[in-house]
Amino acid sequence: MCVLVSVLQKEKDSLIINSLTSPLAEMSKGNNDGSGVLAFNLEKKKVLRHRQLDVFPKQDIQGVLNAFPVSNFHFRTATVGDITLQNVHFWENQDWSFAHNGHAYGLGVETTAELSDSYLLFRELYNKGCLRGNGTLNLKKIKKILGRNLFWGRFILTNKKHNLIYYFGDFDLFLINKKTLVISSQSLEIDQYINFMGLLFKDEDADQDLKKLEVLEGNLEGIACFNMETQNIEILDETPLKELVEQNTKIVELTPDEINKDWVEKYNNKRKWEGKDRKWKKIG
Repeated sequence: MCVLVSVLQKEKDSLIINSLTSPLAEMSKGNNDGSGVLAFNLEKKKVLRHRQLDVFPKQDIQGVLNAFPVSNFHFRTATVGDITLQNVHFWENQDWSFAHNGHAYGLGVETTAELSDSYLLFRELYNKGCLRGNGTLNLKKIKKILGRNLFWGRFILTNKKHNLIYYFGDFDLFLINKKTLVISSQSLEIDQYINFMGLLFKDEDADQDLKKLEVLEGNLEGIACFNMETQNIEILDETPLKELVEQNTKIVELTPDEINKDWVEKYNNKRKWEGKDRKWKKIG
């Protein structure tokens, strides 16, 4: 299962950064089919988008957290789509970027698809006019697309021009020392560990520092928007994403042969369309 994590720093704190570096590095090692980062520093007007097939080492993660108050990470475990750089998350088209944890059925042939279903979902959202130029979303269209493609999981959409991050689905929240908010698709273990010859050992010397950390836990569900300029999160829809998808899903009974035929047809059409449609920015 992939991991999707945002680190939102309201106030920079080296102790917090050091405490997050090891957990994020372990997440990367455990999901090693591709690592992506999308980070923002509004004050310096810098945006970092980087993707690689290797894991992110601790020093790189620490460097990102030190340089960018808003950092988003995706660590991939390949389920649909080949293990290629093109399938590493945080794809970008114009001002929009996207990363996903989960599945979206019906956008490609799972058994043979070269492309990730997450990539195909982003392309679908973009080309169906769900992602507007002014940084807003057509939520009605998005819900229909998710329902039609039997979506499961969670994802984030970012708009770098308007400094917005949209969260879809359920996420765990960790507020550390009331300075840094971590939004994660899985639980966060802040204990520090040392890796020796592939084995993990708890770093007892770090305990005194860890005792200085106050961690409050919460949950984010539905659809929310984080404004990087105001540092405020607005809940757009509290309905669990699973329920939103079910409300927009049309139940159609098909035989396995009909399902495979339908997926093959969709996949082949999209492969042909991939080379003809020049409006879609090439990714990779």
